[in-house]
Amino acid sequence: MKIIVLSGLTLALALGCSSPPPSTTESSTDQVKTSSAKTLNNRTETIASEVSDTQQTSPPDFQDYPATDSFSGTPAPVDLTSHPQARRFRTVLRQGAKQGPNFAGKYTVVTWGCGTSCQVVGIINAETGSVYILDRPAEAGVKFQLDSRLLVVNPPENFPDNEPDWMETRYYVWDGTQLTEVSASTS
Repeated sequence: MKIIVLSGLTLALALGCSSPPPSTTESSTDQVKTSSAKTLNNRTETIASEVSDTQQTSPPDFQDYPATDSFSGTPAPVDLTSHPQARRFRTVLRQGAKQGPNFAGKYTVVTWGCGTSCQVVGIINAETGSVYILDRPAEAGVKFQLDSRLLVVNPPENFPDNEPDWMETRYYVWDGTQLTEVSASTS
């Protein structure tokens, strides 16, 4: 094993048996330099390729997930038996449901605090009163639209200037019974 220092970085190269022996005109040092340069170039190309493959596309957009339902009329009473936690949060769910749909055509998104940088997210069906509560809380709010099934948890525009590294924006699509995460990105 040879150790070579390039630009202040230390690289350890193991010369395998498949390497040809040094020729009489090429010194062992020259062969190591050539071999290490080829290895570094190949590895650099591999890393560059991996980076370009992992670059994120633009985040999901509300227009990509149009609402398929609509609702008019008076919202149904909240069905407190439709979710195990619904009864516990009945007051905030009932107050939110009275406001009427604000998400995916016929659903009402309701949030309530659960501590510092913690908001529980509930979704109520205006037709049936059934409740869905997101398993993971939001830390910096949610963003949604009446005409879209996309729900954004911790939207980037809600982050403070010094957001923590662990906070991430999560994008979910509503299918009428549950949210499915379609994308997540850290700040």
